[in-house]
Amino acid sequence: MQSDGICRLCRNRAQLRRSHIIPHSFYRRLKTPGDPQAVKISVDGVTPPKKVNANPTEKLLCGACEHHLNISFERYGARFLVNKKNMIDCDTYIRFKKVNYSKLYLFFVSILWRASESSLPDYRGLNFGPRVNEMLRVCLLNNSLLINERTSLSLFFNVHLFRIKDKSGVFSEALMSRIMSGFKIESDPRYPEMIVVYFLADGFMINFLIDPQKRVPHAAGLNGQLRRRGRLKAPKVDISDLKTLSENFRYLSEIRGKFDPP
Repeated sequence: MQSDGICRLCRNRAQLRRSHIIPHSFYRRLKTPGDPQAVKISVDGVTPPKKVNANPTEKLLCGACEHHLNISFERYGARFLVNKKNMIDCDTYIRFKKVNYSKLYLFFVSILWRASESSLPDYRGLNFGPRVNEMLRVCLLNNSLLINERTSLSLFFNVHLFRIKDKSGVFSEALMSRIMSGFKIESDPRYPEMIVVYFLADGFMINFLIDPQKRVPHAAGLNGQLRRRGRLKAPKVDISDLKTLSENFRYLSEIRGKFDPP
């Protein structure tokens, strides 16, 4: 159902769509008729994992802006993480053969922006405030990384990609690719002003290093950074190293039969 309101992207009054915060394609390709396939793990360390079919929506965008995001970078980004032909599986990392830097960067940032704009309970706590949201909005509307003629958004928002693995063999690759998570917000003691935000989808961890006040140190000690050169290596990270999610994975290992693919 649509309703009249102000579109968060173009700021025009229009009929608003029920917009997905997390791209619906992440959920759609995981489902089979009558059987939810995505496994959602919480980032609060308390809520147990669960199967989910529903992808929360909110009246955020008009139809024209939904179409703009879709054709500009969402269609490309949603396919990027599952295009096996574009990946080379190496011992310690996944190498992507071709990367459209601008499209992939804006795709990930668009998810972050929607979550920050959202009032849904699932995204409570992730709000960068009017100034940063406006900076992101303008870049997404213009389909450009440029905040102004001289300054790129990538100076303040670094994006990193990691492949999630289980060296113990408890979780199959098929199950790992079906695990979703909410957004986790942390700080880095080396950079007190910087915010670290990440979420899991399609067997990858998408990690953001953010400092809207000043330039983020390149890589900040991490690999897997999305860079302009058009090359990307996503390091493999074992789930045992994800300390904030370890309890969820431990619980999931105890009841894994419940979540095994049919």
